[in-house]
Amino acid sequence: MEDQFVIVTIFFGSLLIGFSGAASPGPLLALSIKETLQNGWKAGPLIAIGHSILELFIVIGISIGINQLLNSDFIAKTISLFGGIMLVILGIQTIISNKEVNINDTKEPSNLNSKTLLLQGALVSLSNPYWFIWWVTIGATLIINSSDHGILGITSMYIGHILADIVWYTAVSLILVSGFKFLSNKIYHYLLLSCGIFLFLMGIYFIYSFFSI
Repeated sequence: MEDQFVIVTIFFGSLLIGFSGAASPGPLLALSIKETLQNGWKAGPLIAIGHSILELFIVIGISIGINQLLNSDFIAKTISLFGGIMLVILGIQTIISNKEVNINDTKEPSNLNSKTLLLQGALVSLSNPYWFIWWVTIGATLIINSSDHGILGITSMYIGHILADIVWYTAVSLILVSGFKFLSNKIYHYLLLSCGIFLFLMGIYFIYSFFSI
């Protein structure tokens, strides 16, 4: 009975910590907003699931000891450079293409590509060096503490963590979709433009980190 209580505690602790991270502004949130406006509410959960699949490999990797590799300065610099380049490209594409999208076409998307959204969720996470920093510090600590209770403890921690991401990004998408009737095309394009600029600036910052780490 005590073990069950500990497992439940690990789950809810991971869930709450996960919400605190998911709610923080970042490239993944900007991507979710952008894709929801262009492809509908399913974009948010699909991006979050792609993000979660990548995190499964991170959890497994840290569990078997690759956290020391991820702490490498060379790895951190490489992530900053290539991640920054990717975000700059994504930001520019968003800025250029936002005028081509009509708000009236977003409620019933006809070209929703689930695999692309899953991949984007993983790649944007992978492009963010601060995501790695979180996992080799807070995430690694959670995994170590959970590992005291075996596979069940680590699984409980992982499920709690990814559930926070999926619930949060689904909620963001649903709120955006439900608000479409209040959005004019002008506001809609400004929102997309803001997301593009944010992604671009985050990319520049990550590239800058390559030279300053």
